[in-house]
Parts: sequence; C-alpha cells; structure tokens
Amino acid sequence: MAWRGSLIAGAIALAVLCLSCTSDGAGRRALAPKEAAAENVATEAPTPVAQLHVPPTPVPTPTKPRPPSNGVPFPAIEAGALLVGDEGTGATLYESNADVRLAPASLTKIATAIVVLESGADLDTVIEVHPNLEQLWLEDSSSMGLLPGDQFSIRELLYGLLLVSGNDAAKELAIALYGSEEAFVREMNALAKRLDLRNTHF
Repeated sequence: MAWRGSLIAGAIALAVLCLSCTSDGAGRRALAPKEAAAENVATEAPTPVAQLHVPPTPVPTPTKPRPPSNGVPFPAIEAGALLVGDEGTGATLYESNADVRLAPASLTKIATAIVVLESGADLDTVIEVHPNLEQLWLEDSSSMGLLPGDQFSIRELLYGLLLVSGNDAAKELAIALYGSEEAFVREMNALAKRLDLRNTHF
C-alpha cells in the first residue's frame, strides 16, 4: 500500500536524521565525560562472585530484512524476537520468534507493580526497610538506594520500582505485603496464568 511505503520511508528518514545529529562522526554517539568514564569502568573485568547455576538462555536468530515493498526497503531488525499487534483488534500483524522463552529482565517489575496494586493495599501505608536488606546483593543490581531503617510509603516504593527499576523496592514490597518473596512470586505466577501467558514463569 502507498501509505505503508510512505510511513516506512518517513521512519527511515527520521532515524537517519537522528543518527546524523547525535553521531561523533564515526557512526557512534558522542559520549559526555561522565558517560565515557562509566563506559571505561564497564569494560573492566568484574570481580568473580559465586552464582547459582542457571541454564543458558536461548539466543534467537535476528530477523532478516524483508524484500522491498513499493520500492522502499524494509528496515533491518536487530531484535532477536518481536511481535507487532493491533491494540484495537488484538490481531498479530508481524512476529518473529514470538514464542521463544527469553529472560524478561526488568519487565518483571511490571508484574510486580500489578500484584502490589491488585493486593488492595493502601498506597499511603509506610513501610520500614528491613534491617537485613542485602546490601552486597544490591551492589550489582539496579536499585533506588534503600538503606535499612528507611521509611517510604508503598506509593513511593512503586515509583522506585518502576522509574529506576529498583530491585530493593521490589524486595521490600514483596516481603511487606505477602510475608516472603516466595509467596509474592506465587502471586506473580497466578497473574501470568490468569492472563494466559503460557510462556511466562517467574
């Protein structure tokens, strides 16, 4: 369709414009001094730590570019798995490796927030951070910076959970509302089952 070709061409032109505005001339975004320092630190070998054995996550094959449509080449897609749907009808418009099981990373926080909100807890209830908060575990983890003895409302912890992907906020919410992480995870799995997310298990 003509409109689809125009839409794709416009998206490609916008992407090229953005790259030309933010590139340092070598096809790479110029880093601010703080970002450059952070990048250098990130390349240093991390200190070995004991970890549980976790089966390797399958790595999907990146999707191949589709043939040109109306003279406009389909953009290359770097994602190993994707699904494009129509929100109005629920129809799947395009998919690739949509059923491959992948580690959800911080998308888990969405399920965490839903379970908290569906619990019916008063969002203004203040929670005191547990004295045994695992600071060492949080050093290599995204957090909102909680310290033992801190006091925050459930609402504030939800902000810390979703805005900065705080694992410490998730842990404190789970224990405060359901008594343990294990009990909270059971609620998360019940949510996934209710939503018919057959390839999701926490």
